[in-house]
Amino acid sequence: MKSSNILLIVILLLLAGIVAYMFMGDSSKNKRTFRSSLVEIDTSKVTIIKLLNPKEGKKMSLEKTDGQWWVKNDTFKELADPSKIAGLLTGILSIKPKSLTSKNKSTWAEYQVDAEQATQLVIEEHGTTSLDLMIGKFDLKQPPVPAAAPQGGQQMPPQQARPMPFSYVRLAEETEVYTVDGMLGMALNRQPTDFLLPPPVETETADSISIE
Repeated sequence: MKSSNILLIVILLLLAGIVAYMFMGDSSKNKRTFRSSLVEIDTSKVTIIKLLNPKEGKKMSLEKTDGQWWVKNDTFKELADPSKIAGLLTGILSIKPKSLTSKNKSTWAEYQVDAEQATQLVIEEHGTTSLDLMIGKFDLKQPPVPAAAPQGGQQMPPQQARPMPFSYVRLAEETEVYTVDGMLGMALNRQPTDFLLPPPVETETADSISIE
């Protein structure tokens, strides 16, 4: 084989290696660089749900004892509606990180995910904490402006797009701050009475019914 052909092959191999390296580098940049989930709980094993709001001086716990759910705080203890607990847990499971906002502890106060401002959600499974989430402030993201109609095309009347709410959250034992969909702090700012069983339906007896 001529030396010129050998040199050409070497050059082609080098070029192929460079292209492959660049492709691998680009693909690694596109990989997700933050955790894909925040909530990893088994709803069938949950025994305690705590909601703590130090900024407003509120705290409440939902506790499962002998198969029954109770809602309680310092001055209140009543049976809770299990269907409302199930709905709460379903909502908690839907909390998923959309983006990584910060890796710096100095930003906690700005996003209100510090211990002094955050609403704290704690979930325990038979004495083991399976979730400890600090929920900060919420904000509104303006949707993208629709593209203009092509020249000569029919111009559709503009539609007012609704802003999309999102919240800042942080796992209590971690530094990173994430964004999640929805106004999470407001959704979890609940009263103990929100979880009570519905009042019994009163039925009138025949003696109490009057016909005029």
